[in-house]
Amino acid sequence: MPPDTQSRVKPTDTQSEAEATDDTQSETEPTDTKSEAKSTGTRSGVQPTSTRSEGRPTATRSGARPTAARAGDTIESFSLKDLRGLRKDYTRRPDESIISWLVRLWDAAGEATMLDGTEARHLGSLSHDPVIDQEIMREASPCSLWERVLGSVAQRYLCADDLYLQQTQWKTIEQGIQRLREMAVAEIVFSDDINTRNPDLVPCTPVMWRKLVRLGPQKYSSALAIMKWDETEETVLDMAKKLRTYADVVHGPTHARIAALETQVRGLADKMEENHKELKQDILQISAVQVRGSGTTRKRSLDREGKGIPRAKLWVLLHECGENMKRWDGESTDAMTQRLHELLDGKTMRGSSSKKEAAPVTQGNKDLDCVDSHVGEESVSIAGVTGGSQDFTLVEADVSLTGNEWKRHPIVTGPEAPCILGIDFLRNGYFKDPKGFRWAFGIAAVETEGVKQLNTLPGLSENPSAVGLLKVEEQQVPIATSIVHHRQYRTTRDAVIPIHKMIRELETQGVVSKAHSPFNSPIWPVRKSDGEWRLTMDYRALNEVTPPLSAAVPDMLELQYELESKAAKWYATIDIANAFFSIPLAAECRPQFAFTWRGVQYTWNRLPQGWKHSPTICHGLIQAALEKGEAPEHLQYIDDIIVWGNTAMEVFEKGEKIIQILLKAGFAIKKSKVKGPAQEIQFLGVKWHDGRRQIPTEVINKITAMCPPTNKKETQAFLGTIGFWRMHIPEYSQIVSPLYLVTRKKNDFYWGPEQQQAFAQIKQEIAHAVALGPVRTGPDVKNLLYSAAGNNGLSWSLWQKGPGETWGRPLGFWSQSYRGSETNYTPTEKEILAAYEGVQAASEVVGMETQLLLAPRLPVLGWMFKAEVPSTHHATNATWSKWIALITQRARIGNPNRPGILEIITNWPEGENFGLMDEEKQEQVTRAEEAPPYNQLPAEETRYALFTDGSSRIIGMKRKWKAAVWSPTGQVAQATEGEGGSSQLAELKAVQLALDIAAREKWPKLYLYTDSWMVANALWSWLEK
Repeated sequence: MPPDTQSRVKPTDTQSEAEATDDTQSETEPTDTKSEAKSTGTRSGVQPTSTRSEGRPTATRSGARPTAARAGDTIESFSLKDLRGLRKDYTRRPDESIISWLVRLWDAAGEATMLDGTEARHLGSLSHDPVIDQEIMREASPCSLWERVLGSVAQRYLCADDLYLQQTQWKTIEQGIQRLREMAVAEIVFSDDINTRNPDLVPCTPVMWRKLVRLGPQKYSSALAIMKWDETEETVLDMAKKLRTYADVVHGPTHARIAALETQVRGLADKMEENHKELKQDILQISAVQVRGSGTTRKRSLDREGKGIPRAKLWVLLHECGENMKRWDGESTDAMTQRLHELLDGKTMRGSSSKKEAAPVTQGNKDLDCVDSHVGEESVSIAGVTGGSQDFTLVEADVSLTGNEWKRHPIVTGPEAPCILGIDFLRNGYFKDPKGFRWAFGIAAVETEGVKQLNTLPGLSENPSAVGLLKVEEQQVPIATSIVHHRQYRTTRDAVIPIHKMIRELETQGVVSKAHSPFNSPIWPVRKSDGEWRLTMDYRALNEVTPPLSAAVPDMLELQYELESKAAKWYATIDIANAFFSIPLAAECRPQFAFTWRGVQYTWNRLPQGWKHSPTICHGLIQAALEKGEAPEHLQYIDDIIVWGNTAMEVFEKGEKIIQILLKAGFAIKKSKVKGPAQEIQFLGVKWHDGRRQIPTEVINKITAMCPPTNKKETQAFLGTIGFWRMHIPEYSQIVSPLYLVTRKKNDFYWGPEQQQAFAQIKQEIAHAVALGPVRTGPDVKNLLYSAAGNNGLSWSLWQKGPGETWGRPLGFWSQSYRGSETNYTPTEKEILAAYEGVQAASEVVGMETQLLLAPRLPVLGWMFKAEVPSTHHATNATWSKWIALITQRARIGNPNRPGILEIITNWPEGENFGLMDEEKQEQVTRAEEAPPYNQLPAEETRYALFTDGSSRIIGMKRKWKAAVWSPTGQVAQATEGEGGSSQLAELKAVQLALDIAAREKWPKLYLYTDSWMVANALWSWLEK
């Protein structure tokens, strides 16, 4: 090895195995050594060694520059001859995918090859991809070729799925191992949670394993599914060992003998099939659904033949009856005949029964009856999500959901499934309850029969790709201040064909047209909830250089508040079909929206999706059309419209008027996008019923079925899903705070007991979330705002209580963590801050003119209504002035003749009463005064002194509190504890316990000492009233 070349190799402590196994694509496989990864020499004479461990730094990603060589490394230049050799070894081969090339680069010791910027440029094009090659050459400081390539691939592709799309099917186990290592490389490039650059040491996740199973042959699917059935963390190298062990077993000499025997048995079975069709027909007619005919007669015929049935025939018949034939190896013919009779007896008993079979359904919620007849039969194989499969028989049978109307429909039967009926049949069935409501199987909506539906109106389209053309002038929209040109990146395989068809159809409709423009933006397909695709554009770069436009789209939360205030009985929703594509653009505005698909450049003639001003323009034009047509009362959010009323006919008339206005204006409306009149409906993703908004059942089911996240991205996705429903969850921020900790950039992902408890608790809260609303008005309606400040943040809730109601109805729950200097506020200031934030939030729900009754957890609002600032405070005087102005203007604290009845901690939230019950008690308590420090008490007075303390913590899924009282002179302590309370409650419980002790001992006085500023401040605030 030349000296200048040898100095470029990273030193290693130990040498790992250097074997290489090529599959059909001539790609190198991992070694069997767990802690080390092999390395192979390059053809240029460079013989690098690459002992890699998990302790090395992670590879760069998302455009981050590769790290430079460490200070202790000796760096010398490659000669041109050496670089030509490296180029020959490291250049991507023809028809070799990027992901396969990455694995080969690692195996060829790409990490041990240190290059500076000049040498990287001298290597030339290694990947044959301009973007990757330019990124490889960009870094000037010395770093490994492996780091350069990882960083460049992260710049070239958006996510790991773009690399997975390059993978092909595998046939042999060695090819399967190669695919698994390719997935590991993709995870190294794009995952924030991988702390190794060695693909063999990357944890093999269930997602990676499922992808491997899908790419492999069907014959391996069951074994692979069993091989990794649990969630244990095993590396790619561990799984490669298992795969090779499995291959040795499957393809060994024992397997060869079994395969030969099975071939002989299959040949014999084919012959028996031809010679005994009549006998086989009798056996196949026995199914899980009752079969017409006498099973006794059939049994007797077999009894007559039983003693003369050859062993080969018995083998075939037992196999067709569902027997596991491995257990019959070496058994006698008499035993096999006896078992066949047992199976026939069991099926005869089931077949001769006059009862109808109850059949479980695949996704329904009701059982059904199956009649005792069937015709036709066909063998089917059902594959599970884990790769396993099972053979069943498909027959046609007469079935009924109600026992009255019988229909012919296919069902699936088998040894492990007596009768399976598909959801497709259930969707056609329904029944009526005693109130006349029509309930459809598999459909959540409840409809009332006899109510005329809006989707029966004329003019509605049944074309799923319907596009209208608004009868307005071509719109002049803001034009970008500079040219933006970004090439199209790879899209998911599932989206290619639907998007191609969509573009062709939009071209025929005049929505898009071929163009030549200096602008270009990539397509960003988005899958909708119904499984279809939406053609959106990635206009992020274009949006940055587009002049601003005043936003006119209403706030979604404000719309929900307004709809909540209607308290309607009936609803109807209308969704305009492809509303953006119905708005024409002026010719001079179109070039900036250009995109390229399959080598052809197009541009939009209508308003595109993904541009930042499209929602504003669309909402404004629809609003103008409705105003021009004098539409009845409604709410509109861009192209979604809802109407409401107290009767179905009122709602139908409103909806009909709006549909006529929109159709006349030029919009298209699909029948499937018009719902109602109905008493329960979904609008903007929220379920509405009787003026209340609820979490839809399908959303609850989706959230409760989620598995614990395994990385930061999954945690963020989970928080994004549940965050939309935070107003339904009391103390949401405090519950999920452990989950937010693991998503911070500076923190490594760690899923511990605290995170698991928060994850389970928030799912339980979602499952039991209450409906919110409706918002009522009137002089007899009281709006109660409860607020509290805890250790981890603020929380408040808004309730409405009408005449005769005990508890009232919730309008919303809010919570937030402390921000900035708020963590340093005194307990009094935190309680006031909670009340202030609550008043602001409540005003958005019930309006600015509505008076609120404040009920903070502790009575601290006296400072507000006295307009005084305490001597000890952390917030600025300006902040105090802001608090005083809002709270005194919007709220009141009760009858001035007695201490604020809502401020006294009565039945909120722990259900304990610490308030004054009558004037006598008030006089007794008010004879209190400030006590001197304990060390200044006279010796004879110290026996009347008690110290109190309280605390609270979460144990399991419950919060538990404990209160204690200590006597310094008696050196004794008393304590009490309970569940469901906060630390503030515990402090108050301790005070109550001290009072009980003083009363029991008949002390003439009590010196009470507490370390809780909140308790002391609350008591003094109350005493000063």
